[in-house]
Amino acid sequence: MTETQDNQKLSDVVIREIQSMILKGELQEGDKLPPEREMTERFGIGRPALREALKSLEMLGLVERRH
Repeated sequence: MTETQDNQKLSDVVIREIQSMILKGELQEGDKLPPEREMTERFGIGRPALREALKSLEMLGLVERRH
């Protein structure tokens, strides 16, 4: 497997987890996501996989990224 495929699989796990948090009501509209560093530790992934997941969630309209 290439790195891209590994990162994609990891990002899919994060996408499902964040979607689950939204459905369970753990995350409400307007809530801030935890900092990147905290999320990478929580999910046990690297920053590239997390960023890919957040990018996908943004494209789905589930999160809005602000810098």
